[in-house]
Amino acid sequence: EEINNILMARHRRKLRGARKKPLRIEGYVERTVQGLTAKQFREHFRMIPDTYEILEAKLGLLLSKESDSGRAIIPVRKQLLSTLWLLATPDSYRSVGERFDMGKSSASDSFIRIVKALNDIAGDVIVWPRGDQRIAVQEMFHRIGKLPHVGAIDGTNIPIKAPK
Repeated sequence: EEINNILMARHRRKLRGARKKPLRIEGYVERTVQGLTAKQFREHFRMIPDTYEILEAKLGLLLSKESDSGRAIIPVRKQLLSTLWLLATPDSYRSVGERFDMGKSSASDSFIRIVKALNDIAGDVIVWPRGDQRIAVQEMFHRIGKLPHVGAIDGTNIPIKAPK
């Protein structure tokens, strides 16, 4: 049986050919993202670079531990940027993995890790107004939009020129 398994494995390798790493964009984070203007960065990742740096520093403390699998760990910057790209666009894990030089499963694992870490720090960074401040914020929202709300999440406005 062992000889049969070895022969089958050799036959599969002959049929499939040598295993090759899929073509991906290399150095996107290191070269392209580093060269973006603040406006371009905000359009791609839906936050300004200063906010991103603060977020990366907070998440870096939670995510920088060594890999249990023995494989090299994906840098926090690459994990966070790829997750923000997934959240900001309709792109798939495949296309985001290609852009950020990651496999689909690595992109998915990174997404889950980042979202869990974001949930862990949510109580520290999302602060709801209380008391008089809450009443003032609610009145402001009512004045602006005639809505009886206290706040808005994901209020980034990216101006886009209408097609002609």
